Amino acid sequence: MENSSIPTQQINSGNPSFLNLNPKNFMQFRQLLIILFFVLIVIAALSAILFFFVLSKDLDKVKMSSNTPLKINTASSGSGFVKPSISPDKTVVLPISQNNPQVSSVMFYYEIESTLKELKDIPDGKQLITNIDDSSLPPFTFTPKTGIVFLLAPFSFKEAQLSDLKPGTKVQIILNYNLKNNSWIVNQVQILGETD
Repeated sequence: MENSSIPTQQINSGNPSFLNLNPKNFMQFRQLLIILFFVLIVIAALSAILFFFVLSKDLDKVKMSSNTPLKINTASSGSGFVKPSISPDKTVVLPISQNNPQVSSVMFYYEIESTLKELKDIPDGKQLITNIDDSSLPPFTFTPKTGIVFLLAPFSFKEAQLSDLKPGTKVQIILNYNLKNNSWIVNQVQILGETD
């Protein structure tokens, strides 16, 4: 019987250069890594500064006059996330189309500060009559879900009652517009400062 020999790979007894990490080479390698790290940090910082500079320039272009109404782009955005934006022609691009069957409402949020003149009885409940004389604003009508609070400080509230709304009271009306069904909702009335 013959001895069949299996070919074997000869292992080089000498150390390859990348494994030869004497203290001098190791220190040079470490210094190179530190320099590379700082270069990456500087590049990231410059990129962030450039991004915010470009973003702020874009936001400056968006300044609109209060008399120019916005148009809503309701076209399907296709695949992927679309950043909400306002184009130069005053068209608002929504990230998700309001016509998407999964979207039940699209709300715009307004805070309107005014002084209460009268709390008027109407067939549907109550209506706030304020010192604002602007026909472009909807009537401020209470619903059973309209909340009334004292706004004591930013994000500090105390429950209030309808009887706390008296002529001369400064209020902030939280108003929502539902784009899906074209309706206005007075979400909350905040009394500015606590009265005795």
